[in-house]
Amino acid sequence: MKCVGIPLTLVQVITASILMGILQAAPVRTDFPYQGLLTDGGQPANGKYDFQLVLCDALSGGHRVGSPLAHEDVLVTNGSFTLNLDFGPAIFTPQALWLQVSVRAGETTNAYTELTPRQPLAPVPLALFSTAAGGLLGSSVTASNLMAGAVGAVHIQNAAVTGDKIAAGQVVRSINSLRDDVVLQGGPDVRVTQAGNTVTIGLNGVTLGSEKQVTITGANGVTTAYPTLAAALAAVRNGESIQVYASQSVAAQKVYEGAHPEWAGLYLTNRSDVTIAGVGLPTIYSATYGDHLYIKDCTNITVAGLAFDGPGSDPPEQGLYCMINFGGTNKNLTVRNCRFTNFGDQGVAHLYGDKTSSFVTVEGCYFRNGGTAHHPELGVDGAAVAGIGYGWSVINNQIENCSRGIEIEGMGPSRQSKIIIAHNILHDIWQEAICLFATSMASSNYTDIMVQGNVISGKAELPDGVLVQTGIDFQGGERITISDNIVSDMPQGLFGIAVNSGWADIRDCVIRGNIVRNIGGRGIQLARLRSNTVESCVVSGNHVQACSDRGIIVSGTRHLITGNLSHSNHGSGIEVYVETATTDRNTISGNVCYGNTYGVSVMTNATNTRLSENNCYDNTARQIYVAQSQSKPPADPPESPAGTPP
Repeated sequence: MKCVGIPLTLVQVITASILMGILQAAPVRTDFPYQGLLTDGGQPANGKYDFQLVLCDALSGGHRVGSPLAHEDVLVTNGSFTLNLDFGPAIFTPQALWLQVSVRAGETTNAYTELTPRQPLAPVPLALFSTAAGGLLGSSVTASNLMAGAVGAVHIQNAAVTGDKIAAGQVVRSINSLRDDVVLQGGPDVRVTQAGNTVTIGLNGVTLGSEKQVTITGANGVTTAYPTLAAALAAVRNGESIQVYASQSVAAQKVYEGAHPEWAGLYLTNRSDVTIAGVGLPTIYSATYGDHLYIKDCTNITVAGLAFDGPGSDPPEQGLYCMINFGGTNKNLTVRNCRFTNFGDQGVAHLYGDKTSSFVTVEGCYFRNGGTAHHPELGVDGAAVAGIGYGWSVINNQIENCSRGIEIEGMGPSRQSKIIIAHNILHDIWQEAICLFATSMASSNYTDIMVQGNVISGKAELPDGVLVQTGIDFQGGERITISDNIVSDMPQGLFGIAVNSGWADIRDCVIRGNIVRNIGGRGIQLARLRSNTVESCVVSGNHVQACSDRGIIVSGTRHLITGNLSHSNHGSGIEVYVETATTDRNTISGNVCYGNTYGVSVMTNATNTRLSENNCYDNTARQIYVAQSQSKPPADPPESPAGTPP
């Protein structure tokens, strides 16, 4: 099939339609007639045919313009047909268009046959584009109808743009020759002050043009600048956040019992929902010994991204101060991604009195050069994190070259419970890396404590005045789990892990899955001291090696010692010993001991001890030794010095 032409009457019909519409002011129609001659098999077509028509932007190829039109069952007589086409007003723009016609026999679903060539669209339909200009009204030409630069200065008459034509808030390039009223108003960071005929414009709290120091962003999003962090802490309100951009020098003094928080270098009291965040790890430095930041009676406080630096770990007198000190009753405090260096006593702690700061998180912080243990006249105090109370989490921190690492201690009625100490790295610790002093003398005050996944090493050469060294040292408590820790390289260490009843009873504790090696004393000790009770504990799955005294030593009652590997230790791989009272009803089962002096030793008065399925071999003296007499009783186990808690 092919289309042999488009009759000339097409142009005449379209022209007449448009002229008639304009003359009669009736709505302009967008349809136009299309006439053609169709041949089928070389003969004029007769019958019904389906037509499909679409506009294209090129004679061949190109792109379709608009949507196709379909006319079905059109009657063709002697090849002649007439169609009424309406592509809508938006199609007709100044661009050239061609009409593509496709046809198929009517009353069928066969594919259409595309007729060639495409027919160029005559000028008359394109004249529809000009009818839009006839309906323009006043103000109907907006900025979107004008090309950039279409209206220049030559098109605007002098004095044509008056003040009422300039929108409020537009920039004025010069105010020297203005005759209108001008209002200067401050904003979030800008203050405007007037003294007589002088107007001063500056930043809130700092001189205009100086480096940004500290800002407070309110709950409404407005930010105000302050010259120092101390000024910002004094001004901050509940729900606001402080951003610290520049390092700050403070004059730290010791707060002691907390009656005068203003003695600290910085302090925050009776606030809630406040964040103090450093931008670029600015440093809070004090050349004097004392509390850098004191937080008292606050809720939902976060301190993040700040570096605290002190005058060093060699104070001239007893310490008892902190870089961040908690006092009063606090809840939901977070210290995250901060750095603490050269602190003479504590890094982060609830230092004085009853430990009433609860749900505290110390996470991702770095502590270095802290504590006072190397001064014999000062006792043994000083820790990176201390004064731990209810619900504390101390996780993912790094602690180096400190007298103590993480210390739980409290003499008041509050419970040190629901505590997690996990995944910390403690390196070159002089004294106790992780310790609990049950100074309230009540084991029930120290419960549900998890010490897990920490990596601990000691100082190879202890500073002067440091007498003992222990990796993990607990002196009382109940339901304590010490698991999956690595304690190593303490050639002068007294214990790798010690759980002793030196201050209070020990009950229902678990020492599991730890690696303890190269300890100058005993690897793991679970011991009854000072006539307190040690009962119902589990020591399982630990790997203890190369300790200068026993590998694992236990006393007390109703313990399960199972599945441990203890080898290459001087003395017994595993020993059940008796202190002052009977050691009773313990089970030693399924352990492997080799390369020790003794494999498993059970001393006199260790009654009702069950030994089963232990694998002991290559021990130099005996594989299993059960004492029949105590003519030469074993030495009582040494106890960790409890220090002088604050």
